[in-house]
Amino acid sequence: MDKATLLAEVIRQVKQLQINATQASLGLLMPKDVDEVKIEKSDNAAVNGGLTFHASVSCKHRPELLTDIRRALVELKVNIERAELSTLGDHMKIIFDFTADENLLRSVREALTSVIEKGSMSLDYSPRTMLPNKRRRYCL
Repeated sequence: MDKATLLAEVIRQVKQLQINATQASLGLLMPKDVDEVKIEKSDNAAVNGGLTFHASVSCKHRPELLTDIRRALVELKVNIERAELSTLGDHMKIIFDFTADENLLRSVREALTSVIEKGSMSLDYSPRTMLPNKRRRYCL
């Protein structure tokens, strides 16, 4: 077997392993290596005239992430119904259901995306990094 054939076989096997890993983790709450915001309409019944949506945020973990997400959603007057969180290494995935007017959907997506993008900026300018030993409270 020459080098090119060997390399092609290794690439094929790695791709197959990636497919197998994706299929095995379909029902699990696994963070992805890429920053991602997904929002889709939920099948649950509407509450108080609003619709129910299912959102997932996957990004690199940072201490103030949950607080920033909560602030962004509170400012939009979004009602969070349920939330789940998972971490793997330095990445985290947050899944939550919320009720809101359909007109707010675009604003919610933009707010969540801006929270993720804020994390990609340098932490040198974050006032919260001044006190690394201080305990933080997280609520969603």
